[in-house]
Amino acid sequence: MERLYYNNQYINEFLADILDISFVDDKYLVELDKTAFFPGGGGQFCDLGTIDNIEVIDVFEKDKKIFHVLNKKPSNLKNVNCKINQKRRLDGMHQHFAQHILSGCFYKLFGKNTTAFHLGKEFSTVDIEGELSLDEIKKVEEYANYIINQNIEVKTLIPNKNELKKIKIRRDLPDTDDDIRIIHIEGLDTNCCCGVHPKYTLEVKVIKIKRWEKHKNSTRVKFLAGDRAINYLFKRDYYLTDVCKVLKSTDKEATLYIDNLSNKLKDTKKQLLDLEKKVIDFEFESLLKNSKPYHSDKIDNLNVIIKRYDENINYLNKLCSKVNDVENTVMFLAYNNQIFLSCSKNLDIDLKKLLPSNFKGGGSKFLIQGIVSNGLDDFFDNLDFNIRKEVL
Repeated sequence: MERLYYNNQYINEFLADILDISFVDDKYLVELDKTAFFPGGGGQFCDLGTIDNIEVIDVFEKDKKIFHVLNKKPSNLKNVNCKINQKRRLDGMHQHFAQHILSGCFYKLFGKNTTAFHLGKEFSTVDIEGELSLDEIKKVEEYANYIINQNIEVKTLIPNKNELKKIKIRRDLPDTDDDIRIIHIEGLDTNCCCGVHPKYTLEVKVIKIKRWEKHKNSTRVKFLAGDRAINYLFKRDYYLTDVCKVLKSTDKEATLYIDNLSNKLKDTKKQLLDLEKKVIDFEFESLLKNSKPYHSDKIDNLNVIIKRYDENINYLNKLCSKVNDVENTVMFLAYNNQIFLSCSKNLDIDLKKLLPSNFKGGGSKFLIQGIVSNGLDDFFDNLDFNIRKEVL
């Protein structure tokens, strides 16, 4: 079977004869006498398209045969029209070849080899052995785009075993008796690969590294190439333009302005937290002062605080937790159907006994938070009596 994608990586339409059709797992597996559908390999995804105007949903290789997966059986067998999804082909080719360029740059500049590659739908990743610094990442990105702009011809070699011994290859050769395809980028890299590659480096257009992180014993580098990178850079520029409009700054000043705003925000948050603490302390003292004390042989002075609020939940939680710092006090606070119940640590009381059956929530022995789905008014009206009954 002739593999047209190796002869012409830009072919997007061809005629072929169908040699065989098998039916497996409710799908039709079609074999052609020749194909431009790349079955995937080298980390590159397979081609999709149509055969006899029927959608090709997958392509794979098994036992040196290429199978085209269809949901419908073709009606023709001879001179069948086949079309490749060219946008998908070019995207996969550019992302895949960008990895070749990045891997070659990391190795040439810093002697660090590639340990893994993944081509994703939105972005791709290449794993480089060891840890990478910001300076190394920047140098590789700059050099990779320099290589692209040199418009270097990408050469594909299929050497015999004797010729193969004379070629210096970056990675170990696969253990196979089949022909080994060698991809050569003059002045950068020589490596074996079964993928489909552009004729010239300039076709990749641009490579943009988005971010990187430690992954096992390597550094995982996330990148975009070709139209993916260009679209990303356009969007990023639009966002930066909007940010500069809001900040009334230039591109260079934007980072400084944002840093200043971030520092001011941190200071403001700290001031608000300090102010909130003072308000909570003041309000708690006021609630204690105005609460009605109860007396019994068991407890000389029991303070019961019951109040509804319109404040946020975080505020009420902090206010309620203040009860733990004083003695002989039980506090119940409500916000809509959200309730908080707390008591002093010196009280031998089971707060759960004060809760209605439709309460959902949890907490500790001295502080409980949750929701009452309905009947909160009745619960609220009877709570003072229930607390005194339980404690006194």
